[in-house]
Amino acid sequence: YGVQFTGFLFTMGCLFIPTSIMSYSSLRGLDRHLLGAALLASISTAVGFVLSLAFSQLPTVPTIIVVMVTLGWIFDVFLMPIRSPRL
Repeated sequence: YGVQFTGFLFTMGCLFIPTSIMSYSSLRGLDRHLLGAALLASISTAVGFVLSLAFSQLPTVPTIIVVMVTLGWIFDVFLMPIRSPRL
């Protein structure tokens, strides 16, 4: 059951974490939202996988999820333009 749970964790993480993080961004429109979520998921999966290869004691899927949350936070806080207040 460990392999099935790991696959489930990876699938749920890649489906819900990027789109949840991108929902708080100032990107407007479905196309931009989907592009941002796809980029966030792809980049964090690649970085997490490389980190788990470089540091063999790190488990792959939790590393990818942690990288996904961290990159999403960095993207949201530092790289997004300052939001204008809603009136």
